[in-house]
Amino acid sequence: MAINRLHVDKLERVAERAYTCDLNEYLLDTSASWQEDLLGAAAQARQVDVMPSPTSRRAADDTEALPMRVLNGVELQEKVPWLGALVDDEELLELVGRAVGSTVCWPTLEGANIHRFIMNVLGPGEHYEPHVDANGATVIIPVTDHDDSEVDGQFVLTDHDVRINNPLQVPIPNEYVQVAQRSGNATILDGTDRTHWVMPPADGDRVTLLLNIFTSIKQEIARDDIINPKIGLTGPDIEM
Repeated sequence: MAINRLHVDKLERVAERAYTCDLNEYLLDTSASWQEDLLGAAAQARQVDVMPSPTSRRAADDTEALPMRVLNGVELQEKVPWLGALVDDEELLELVGRAVGSTVCWPTLEGANIHRFIMNVLGPGEHYEPHVDANGATVIIPVTDHDDSEVDGQFVLTDHDVRINNPLQVPIPNEYVQVAQRSGNATILDGTDRTHWVMPPADGDRVTLLLNIFTSIKQEIARDDIINPKIGLTGPDIEM
């Protein structure tokens, strides 16, 4: 399994250190049923209330916990075993490194398998608040398709220091970059450098696979007690 060289040359820039890339052929080479496999896992996602760390939040108000469904990396790989092959793929890391302009690596500290892969599921009316990431490279792979002619589960990003007064504002202001969610069309970005958030899907669930990767600029940190509990990946009621 390898990234087709054409894919590397087809990174499409949406902002500084933020690109999209069609990974459908790559995912089909990995598993002919990749979308069905991930949708099957999404049907078993846990309901949680997500409260990102105050140090990462970029909402201007005191946003309350937000409901969504999640699977952590351990749960996800049990349901979709072929995800483990991505960790061994050097060309996938090369693609991500080119997008963020840095040497990249998978997290390796104890407990890294919990957040290496994450699945998020948002239903109508559910959204993810403005925030920045702890890891220097984030890959967002949509599993479901959403309409790009209106605000429907779009991924939105802007500059790091911008505080967002109304993340659900419609239409989305022109100064923000919005990326329509198309199945298999990944967004790769330095999530520490860009404030980003997710609009509610208009109809049906919005399912995404997230890959958390670290860089030579933003090196790995332990997340077990800092971030993972706040976003529903670990907790006293979650069996690992």
